[in-house]
Amino acid sequence: MCNVNRSEIIKPKDLMQAFSKSIIFTESLVDIEHENVFFSKGTYQCSQHAFRNPSAGVPLLFWLVYVEPVYWFVGWFIVLGLTDYFDGMLARRWNQATKLGSHLDALADVAYYLSAAWFLIYLFPEYLKPNIPHVIGMLLIFGFSVLAAKLKAGSFMFLHTHLSRLSGVLVFFGFLASFVMDTTWVIRGIIWIYAFAFIEISAMFWVYGNVDPDTRTILHLRKKGRGRTPSL
Repeated sequence: MCNVNRSEIIKPKDLMQAFSKSIIFTESLVDIEHENVFFSKGTYQCSQHAFRNPSAGVPLLFWLVYVEPVYWFVGWFIVLGLTDYFDGMLARRWNQATKLGSHLDALADVAYYLSAAWFLIYLFPEYLKPNIPHVIGMLLIFGFSVLAAKLKAGSFMFLHTHLSRLSGVLVFFGFLASFVMDTTWVIRGIIWIYAFAFIEISAMFWVYGNVDPDTRTILHLRKKGRGRTPSL
């Protein structure tokens, strides 16, 4: 493995420039997506599902990571993250949220954030190695949440809770920050937030059974009575 410290060859202002250019490019994708809504409902839904699955662009990252300059890799990483953000915003604004879209979004998140973890190991092992015990603990909690989903909901599900969404945002910015600063403690904080998110998700499944994938917090289930009758 070639452990290249990218922080030595990228400056904060260059990172911000790559970020701004990626936003412009992503906004152009949003404009294209907005154009598609005028064709037909079927055409829009097809394009929407393609747009909301940034995991299709993840394999390109594994090639760009070897390409110089590093801005190609950073720019594409940002674009994939922003398309995931804009997807949720557009789905709510145009009332196009669907169960299929939620499942695709969950799969895209898994692919994107697992790849981000791999790139952290490849590019910045010195930041991740001190956090290995915390990663193992988080993965064990994640495994329990998957088991709870299977036992209580009958299928493997990933919920878009506030904590899991916050963790995703922090992974996005934490990974980019690793190019310009030591993020050892930032990564540790993200790991612990993910751990708390998986604990909450486990509790949701264990207590309420088959819940909506877009349930934000367990408090919503308790206050509004959403989800099925508690199954203890």
